[in-house]
Amino acid sequence: MAKPKVKEVIVVEGRYDKNTLSQVVDAVIVELGGFAVFNDKEKQAFLRKLAKERGIILFTDPDGAGFVIRNRVKGNIPEGRVLQAYVPDIYGKEDYAALCACIYAHAQSRGIAVECFQSNHEGAIIDAIQEADTAFDGIVINPGAYAHYSYAIHDALRSIRVPAVEVHISDISAREPWRHTSVTAPACVKVIAGQGFPGYLRAIDTLEAMERQDV
Repeated sequence: MAKPKVKEVIVVEGRYDKNTLSQVVDAVIVELGGFAVFNDKEKQAFLRKLAKERGIILFTDPDGAGFVIRNRVKGNIPEGRVLQAYVPDIYGKEDYAALCACIYAHAQSRGIAVECFQSNHEGAIIDAIQEADTAFDGIVINPGAYAHYSYAIHDALRSIRVPAVEVHISDISAREPWRHTSVTAPACVKVIAGQGFPGYLRAIDTLEAMERQDV
């Protein structure tokens, strides 16, 4: 299937966004390099030239850094030549509080009790998994980088009676090669990747459907 052709120049923050978009659209994609563009006069001039000749579609993350970059780039380009400033949901870095709010609202709408937990420590995650075995009917887990090497988390998920769904905000199969394999996934009933925050909601719905089938 041919990729859709975009005549405007797509401008993105970093290499990951460029690599991802290049797989789905046929377009000229320019990488800003984050804040580095602020001191790169040549790149700023290049962007103005591209904007004048073809127009620009600007992609940034929906965090504070993305907001600053988006506004600085737009401020250096003649008005009307940034044809669209689009903040993608999947590639963004929305904060943990926003994620929890999204999860709680979805759970409340379905009459489900949930509890959010986050830790950077492998042992704390394992403790939470083991405690969930007697407190909840299922687990939604995003192991982050632990997914690629933590056999301890894999074993913890295997040792409990309740099912787990693994979630990744981005599509790990489209990222660096070492991210393509998840060692924790075989201990889960399903893996949902590349759907941003809605992936967590789909995981909740999956577990709810499984619970209904067992009733």
